[in-house]
Parts: sequence; C-alpha cells; structure tokens
Amino acid sequence: MSTPALSTACPTLHVPPHVFQGLRTRYRVRPACAADEAGLRRMLEQAAPDDIRLRFFTYVRRFPHEFIEPMMRSDECRNFTFVATRNRAGAPIVGSAMLVADKDRRAAEFGIFVARAEAGQRLGTHLLECLIREGRGHGFGAIHGLILRENRDMIDLARRLGFAIGPSDEPGCVRAELRLADPPAQ
Repeated sequence: MSTPALSTACPTLHVPPHVFQGLRTRYRVRPACAADEAGLRRMLEQAAPDDIRLRFFTYVRRFPHEFIEPMMRSDECRNFTFVATRNRAGAPIVGSAMLVADKDRRAAEFGIFVARAEAGQRLGTHLLECLIREGRGHGFGAIHGLILRENRDMIDLARRLGFAIGPSDEPGCVRAELRLADPPAQ
C-alpha cells in the first residue's frame, strides 16, 4: 500500500473578496490581478507627490509596468495583494495593500497605500488587518515593514494594531514588526 504524497501546494487565500464598511463609505476589497494595472497607475498618478514619497521613500513621477507589477502580483503562496474600490460598479481603485513573504516563508513584509480622499475612513486600518489575517493564516511568524520616521499616521496605525516600532538600518526609517506566531522549527 502506498502512502499519499504530501501536498506542496500553497494554502488558499484567507481573506476572501468582501465589502468593508468605512466610517461613511462602503468599499469592495479583493485580491489584485493583472487587470488592475491601469487602475493602480491612475490611483498613483492622482496622488500628491508627498503621499507617494511617504509610501515609496522617494518622489516618483512615472509608474511603468515594472513599478506597478508587484502591486498586482498575488500568487497565494508568497505574494498577497489586495485592492479596494468604493462599493459601486466601475469605481476606481482607492487603496492597495501587499504582503510579500521572505524566501523561507517565516515572515513577510507589508506595504499599504490609500488615496488621500479616503483618509479617515479606516480603510488603511482595514487593509493592514487583512494583511495580518493573511499572514496568520499562512503561518508566518511575523510581518514587518519600513516606515519613514516622519510618517506619523502610519506609525500610529501600526502601533494601534500591536506592532512594535523600533530602529531600522535604513536612514530616516523605523521598522514596524508584529509577531504572529512562533516561527516553525526547521
């Protein structure tokens, strides 16, 4: 009698498409896909230069495919990306969140961008909570991210969700880290 082979497939997405009720607005949150490229580009092109700098640590004027592609890569194994739109047909993308697992899949790095017009709706909080849930569901020991020291809103958000804020090797940045579980034994 043969033993069944162990599955090497990556686990499924732990945050399915859903509607999130912000303080005044409802949003659709779903995994990003290749068809989102134009919408992500439009969201970034309409953003204030300083908002782009706070997220990407530099001023960016053009958003070629190579820049946008990681924001729409979702393989449910190492890359988990979500987009948010207002809850109506044809609404533009107003938020993006990504979680990228380290090569050993013990931890993952996060990144979030929310259009300024959606500030105060708790959309950024919700997107980070989605990334935390996804990270826990995939058994990551921690999620982490670099935040510019001057980005007080993001630092405060991370703190509210339980992230430890500490020094970083990157000049002008802090490191936010949330322990999710003990890393698996090797």
